[in-house]
Amino acid sequence: MDSPTTEGAPITILPHSAEWAELLASEAKELRTALDLWLVAEIEHIGSTAVAELSAKPVIDIMAPVCDLESSRGAIAAAESVGYCSSALRFGMHCARTHPWRSSTRP
Repeated sequence: MDSPTTEGAPITILPHSAEWAELLASEAKELRTALDLWLVAEIEHIGSTAVAELSAKPVIDIMAPVCDLESSRGAIAAAESVGYCSSALRFGMHCARTHPWRSSTRP
């Protein structure tokens, strides 16, 4: 099912896929290595793709918990080193997206 966005590009909603958890596991492994100095708990699969049997946009949302934003600023460069790019601080969190070429994050 496609729905228009405010920018005119469609948003694709897909039936739940077991592959989404596998994609998270792959990304989390790489992120754990890159962010080990800053992580204070396990990397979590969050968002609609984490909910079994829920249709969702095929975007894997990941939370990598750190002690606080100030002491974790070095994590930004570490995440960038494995293909993530930083975006603006939102909701009191650093936000990052993978580069489009990181096919391992796209179902």
